[in-house]
Amino acid sequence: MASPLNRQHRRTAPYVIMNNHTQPPSVAYSARQPDQEQLNNAENGIQALTNTPLQQAYQEQIEMPTISLFGFVRRARRTLNITGRLRRWMRRNHERHELPQRTDSFLEKFAPSTKNQLIQNEQSKIWVVDPSKPFYYYWSSVVSLAVLYNYTMLIGRSAFLLLQHRLLIVWLIFDYLCDTCYIVDTFIQTRKGYLEQGLIVRDIAKLRKNYMQSRAFILDIISLLPTDFFYFIPKLYLLPALRFNRLLRIYRTFEFSDKVETQTNHPNVFRLVSLLIIILIIIHWNACFYFIISRWIGYSSDGWVYNMTTPTANTLTTQYLYCFFWSTLVLTNIGEIPPPETDIEVLFVTADFLTGVLIFATIVGNVGSIIASMNAVRADFRQKVDQVKQYMVFRKVGKDLERRVITWFDYLWLQKQVANEDIVLGALPQKLRVEIAIHVHLAALKRVPIFAEAQPGLLVELVTRLKLQIFSPGDYVCKKGNYYVLYRMSYS
Repeated sequence: MASPLNRQHRRTAPYVIMNNHTQPPSVAYSARQPDQEQLNNAENGIQALTNTPLQQAYQEQIEMPTISLFGFVRRARRTLNITGRLRRWMRRNHERHELPQRTDSFLEKFAPSTKNQLIQNEQSKIWVVDPSKPFYYYWSSVVSLAVLYNYTMLIGRSAFLLLQHRLLIVWLIFDYLCDTCYIVDTFIQTRKGYLEQGLIVRDIAKLRKNYMQSRAFILDIISLLPTDFFYFIPKLYLLPALRFNRLLRIYRTFEFSDKVETQTNHPNVFRLVSLLIIILIIIHWNACFYFIISRWIGYSSDGWVYNMTTPTANTLTTQYLYCFFWSTLVLTNIGEIPPPETDIEVLFVTADFLTGVLIFATIVGNVGSIIASMNAVRADFRQKVDQVKQYMVFRKVGKDLERRVITWFDYLWLQKQVANEDIVLGALPQKLRVEIAIHVHLAALKRVPIFAEAQPGLLVELVTRLKLQIFSPGDYVCKKGNYYVLYRMSYS
């Protein structure tokens, strides 16, 4: 074990030489390797340096002034270092306020700079139309009404001059209201946002460029051409057919129809109504063409054209209703019409027959598919019931059990219940399935006294594990190891 003297000098002596004898170890204070003579003396137990009490006192008198002087010098240097650091810190702080701060290249590249933040703040103040919001939905309905007005009234006013001249001021007002609607819609299209990497783009320059590079921009520009200036030509005075370029915005009606079909709770009914509107517009246009050709050939010139000799033939109502009736007969091929006599009449009737065969065959097919889709749930349910009935007859199941099975199916259909919710909701992601389960079952779970004061997180976890089960009358509901929440029941 080292002596106190050894501990005192160990911090300044890199080499400590100890022997295995009983004498105290000798300590070497040299920074060099001890020579052979000192090693021999240490091995023989002879101390290289022996300090007497008188010598120790003499050494302490010599070392104390030296230690005091060195401590004073160290404290002075420490004070000077602190003062110098303080001066340098004050100088740097002063230069930092005077000179522009140098930005880090990494932060400048990846972090949101002040300039980008200002741009984002300015863009947030710019009005951008989100196509998924209700505003765009309702505005599309307004534009669709304007397009339908042009599709019905422009051809009607061009064919039936009585309709054009009687309400001329009203038609001009509606025409220019529709033009105003078209202009506003063109501006809205330049501000309509689109998704880019899952985020809606709000940069006006990008939105404008995206719109101008689309086909819709060309159609919108053509539909806004001021063809009304041809009204001042005497032979074309207030001819509504000059505004047929407004019909090119029909794509907005189709866009609105798709949006309604995805948002409505009754898509099959909407498809049926849309199909009916298309049929009526086709019949309307064909009736107008028939009256225009009759006027061009000459009224009452033969048996095929419109007859003006009857007393009530000059009224607007009679003219339109007869033409609409004639158009319906031709396009549906369900009635006889006067045979055509001139080449123009033959060509027109032939075109009508071909149009009726092609268009209405497609329409009838669509009607059949719509009706089939409307009854798809009922047909699938009836198919399952028939399969179960056939199986019970084949296996000769008893009448009592057969009655219970039929009762269970009747209850399932009357209550609009789904036997397997996992199959119905299988196409949805897990998050939406959880939200639907919360909406359907959370209220029933809260009515249970045990869970009345439970935390919302626990209720959500329980809701996701609930499975709907429907029991027929006379079945045992309770089962060991399961927990049931009875929603609708009658028990005995």
